[in-house]
Amino acid sequence: MSEQLEFKRIPNSGSSVILQLKGRLETVAAHELRDAAHEILSNGDHNLVLNLAEVEFVSSTGLGTFLLLTEEFNEAGGRVILAEPSRAVLEVVSLLNLDQFLNVEDSVEEALALIDA
Repeated sequence: MSEQLEFKRIPNSGSSVILQLKGRLETVAAHELRDAAHEILSNGDHNLVLNLAEVEFVSSTGLGTFLLLTEEFNEAGGRVILAEPSRAVLEVVSLLNLDQFLNVEDSVEEALALIDA
């Protein structure tokens, strides 16, 4: 795993997988995140919540990964939700108008409620 980004799976009894990310989401880490998400999909889980509260930076590759995973999970009948985005992440997502394409929620609880609705 990259030294720039840590991510861990948070236990959840619902129909979603929660990954908590911490650090900088740059090129190498974005590829690791994509690989982890593909493993989640291959295990039959189709809903992914990314807790971004502790992400201090996201590169263009990281943003592209969010978009790619959103598309792949949607095609599988599920969804990806970015939850609790840090100010840095929220600013870049808003600045680039990516919130039109990405599901962004203020909290993990809101993300899970949206998926389970």
